[in-house]
Amino acid sequence: MKPPEPIPSECELGFAEDRSAQLDWSCCGRSYQAKIWSAVNTQLTPELCRLFLEGNLNSVCCPICGIPVALRHPVLYTDVERRLMVWVYDSSFSEDPLQGRAAVPSPGFELISAGDFERARFALKQLDDSIVFQQLRAEQPRWSDAKIHATIFQLHFAASER
Repeated sequence: MKPPEPIPSECELGFAEDRSAQLDWSCCGRSYQAKIWSAVNTQLTPELCRLFLEGNLNSVCCPICGIPVALRHPVLYTDVERRLMVWVYDSSFSEDPLQGRAAVPSPGFELISAGDFERARFALKQLDDSIVFQQLRAEQPRWSDAKIHATIFQLHFAASER
């Protein structure tokens, strides 16, 4: 049995990673190249992070008819200040990028995954929840701030399902 494939660290992925993809448009039957972002970082690419949180990252329009399409491409969202890395993916289209792989985040970071873009965006916007942060700090005084922020994310992610 071979060991699980390691997850690339933030440094291996680059702080913001983009790639081109060939998209086939059903509206006009043509193919076009589009840029897709796979990784964003709150310090180095705050504009891309803002687009992600607004739901506009990896949204493209057909150059002929203008029909918009939101691509559900997995994105590694890195919040440097909170030392949190979140792999966001759409569980109805792809598998958890961390499943069956050795999670090796950058030192001092927490690495988690979230299988729903909308719920992940909601949970990321709640990371400033100081009340929950203080409650968790009181309950778990040995936890790092990164672990507390990861837990806040997971609590809000789970709560947004209801």
